Amino acid sequence: MGTNAISSLKDTSGTHRFENKYINQIMKQYYQNLYSSECHSTEQRMDFFFIKLDCPLSQLKSKQTSVGQLQKKKFFIL
Repeated sequence: MGTNAISSLKDTSGTHRFENKYINQIMKQYYQNLYSSECHSTEQRMDFFFIKLDCPLSQLKSKQTSVGQLQKKKFFIL
């Protein structure tokens, strides 16, 4: 039975890299980019979205509580 191994990867410049050190760096960068946030929402846009929902946050909004205030209080909706 053979082993599964990645023999090379292309870096961002298109160069094939064969050394484990570079393969690890390429994979690390790929997954960091994959799982990093791309959310460009403003607090106002989030408030506009959540006010329409029937959840504790929308009930709190009726008491003039903003998303920013909830974030400061570490409020979580489960």
